[in-house]
Amino acid sequence: MCLWLTPVDVPAQEFADFGLVRSTISVTLRPAEYSADVTATLELTNIARQAEARTLTLRLTKAAKVTAFTVNERAFSTDEKKQPGGDAAIATYVAELSPPLAPGGKVTARLAYTLTYRESTSYAAITPGDTLLLPESGWTPFIHLPQSSHGPDTVPYVLTVARPPDGEVWSSGTRRETDDAIVFTSDLAGEPWLVVQPFGPPVSRRVAADNGESVMIHVRSAQGLPAETQRQAQRLAEEVERILAFYQKLWGAAPVREFHLLTTPRRVVADRRSPELRGRDFDTDRAIRYAAPGAVLIEAAALRRPTLDAEMVEWLTASLAQTWLGGKVRLRGRGWGILADALPAYLTGRYIEQHYGPAAGRDFWLRRSFAYGRLAAIRVSQQGFERGIDLIPVLQHPAFPDYYASMPNRGALVFRLLERLVGRDTLLTAIRETVADPGGTATYEAFRNRLVGTPPDERRANFFRQWFEELSEPDFVIGVPVRREDGPGWTCALRNLGTGDASLPVVAITDKGERLTTTVELPSKGYATAVFETPAAITSVELDPEKLYPQVRFGYDRNSRQFDNDARPERRYAFGLLLDAEATLTRRLKAGETEAQRQAEAEGLLREALAREPDFALALAYLSRTLAAQGKPDAAAEQVAAIRRAALPSRYPLALALLTEADLAMARQAYEQARAAYKAAFEMESGPALDEQARRGLLASETAAGQASPPDEELRAFLATMDKAIRTGTSKALETCFIRPDTSRFVLGIVVSKPDAWTTQGLRMERLDARRVLLDVRVVVVSATKEEQTGTGLIFLRRVGQSWMVERLDQFVLAKR
Repeated sequence: MCLWLTPVDVPAQEFADFGLVRSTISVTLRPAEYSADVTATLELTNIARQAEARTLTLRLTKAAKVTAFTVNERAFSTDEKKQPGGDAAIATYVAELSPPLAPGGKVTARLAYTLTYRESTSYAAITPGDTLLLPESGWTPFIHLPQSSHGPDTVPYVLTVARPPDGEVWSSGTRRETDDAIVFTSDLAGEPWLVVQPFGPPVSRRVAADNGESVMIHVRSAQGLPAETQRQAQRLAEEVERILAFYQKLWGAAPVREFHLLTTPRRVVADRRSPELRGRDFDTDRAIRYAAPGAVLIEAAALRRPTLDAEMVEWLTASLAQTWLGGKVRLRGRGWGILADALPAYLTGRYIEQHYGPAAGRDFWLRRSFAYGRLAAIRVSQQGFERGIDLIPVLQHPAFPDYYASMPNRGALVFRLLERLVGRDTLLTAIRETVADPGGTATYEAFRNRLVGTPPDERRANFFRQWFEELSEPDFVIGVPVRREDGPGWTCALRNLGTGDASLPVVAITDKGERLTTTVELPSKGYATAVFETPAAITSVELDPEKLYPQVRFGYDRNSRQFDNDARPERRYAFGLLLDAEATLTRRLKAGETEAQRQAEAEGLLREALAREPDFALALAYLSRTLAAQGKPDAAAEQVAAIRRAALPSRYPLALALLTEADLAMARQAYEQARAAYKAAFEMESGPALDEQARRGLLASETAAGQASPPDEELRAFLATMDKAIRTGTSKALETCFIRPDTSRFVLGIVVSKPDAWTTQGLRMERLDARRVLLDVRVVVVSATKEEQTGTGLIFLRRVGQSWMVERLDQFVLAKR
């Protein structure tokens, strides 16, 4: 008997999956109870090709208490389905489908639930006159987790919100008012969200379109803002107009007739969405921002700043792309984050170059390189062992901790490399066709295939495989130039200590100042040689001078003898020099060292950094501070002026420059100029350390100018009532003065450890808008252990009904008396 074994193709097992077709959400807010009643109706379809769907799984925040769950009017259990290892903030609800749903079949699921937020979060808060519900909180039912390759559950939706007791409701889509509700209808793909504020009249601007259909831009902010904020609102509207024109030229007419830019006074700590390079750390104190097709939500402080900063313009540019890329076409499939976040970051760089010039463009790309290089440097722990931080780009997702530090930065750099390979026109054509997809869906695979072609271009296919589908981490180094033995000229040895093939530009500078450039193919973990056929002596060499490649080392590793990819003997790169200067300024004085010597040492490092990168704004800002500390006001003012002249200044360097400008003005007793500069530095919101310095300077300048504005009698009476509630130390007493969800941690700390005494003295009052006041205060505290402490801080008050209540406490630093 013969047994013939014939190989057969075994198809991969297919699992049923649901896609969202449309959602209808109804919301009734109960802000006095910090809650809302929600009914969500989802139209779903089985998107599997062959598999039947036997169960339907929906997910929802655990802040919700579900009261009803039906599928095609059939009731199911409202009990949460336990899932080991699942997200602790997300509850799962499962319905058994009988009979099973065939591929292409449709069902309608409905969930009724009550949301309650006893503690406000980054993405969800329900309080009197100030409500925020963003999709990241999972406040509406969803199907796919961020880890899924399906992509976000974005579809057209209808959101109906019962008129709240105070404030206006805004969201994406077309807004329509009825007698008792506000209805938003979004024909673009998106996720339901809403914000409630007492908005004032908008600043509006009409944008003409080539097809004759104009777009209205509305900047909406709180009632009662100072008059000067109108100018900044107009600047924002003009910027949005330019950005929309940029995208309309690429993708055609905007798919919306109105675009809304909304502001919120809410802030969160350590928002991982927008890591910005400032000094040594990523941004650690962020305002809330959110983007949706046809609308963005930004911090209210943006209207009080003296100018538009680079980070705001960059964020707006990347965010407005969502109206087309994600709104007009839905993003789906493996690697959808590349289209959602890396591609808009690349387009942002092109917009900056086009509208603000080459210097602003170079600053943009260098900050992308610095930001990614910083993240990559973390890969080596103190013990010298590597720990995985980055992932293969097509596998990255927003639930990954470093997604927003990696994808927009590394991704933008890789797209620039792709442009260099295929040409800008070819790349822009593929980007244009991605949004024009007749099926209304964009995928990474389709984008890749447009550029790789059929039959595939091997070089392009290798590029996508190396930079998007594998993890390549190049680390280049170049040796000292030496004279050739086999002919005239010079050679330099190159090595790639990391992974990833590269086509590297190498620049040499001769003793006559001549600049020579060549391109070298450097393989992964390999070697190559750069040849310069010149009789002149070469004084320095540098590879990848524009930092095109997302390298893992840009002068971050101080323990290594290799610095910044330049030739030995070591030639420090600008950012590494700046880090050393900052470390010099913050370390303790050495034995026998004076403060003047330390400042002089830092100045030398900063000047060397600026010799490498003359427009390095952060180095200019630190240099201005160092020169001012050494009693060189004219030289310091020159650096400040250089930063202020920038077409698009970066926020943190601008805040430092404003602080220096204010200090110099105080020294020459120009108190009004100092006051304005300190206030502008504070409004930049560039981190607790700078904010505290700016606030102290603001108080001192107003006192010196005789312009102190102490709290009025009503606010002094409130502070006395607040102190009494704190000394009482019970939840009931504290809830009369504090908006509990926004100040829950402070209130809990008082309840757990009630102080023996607490006295608050109001130093300064500033009206932020019609309902909000900011108080500078001095606090004296006697703890339960009889230890007396004092300190200063900020208290933000909001009028709720006829009473003032605390919505935020900030910058409290207490020390023993």
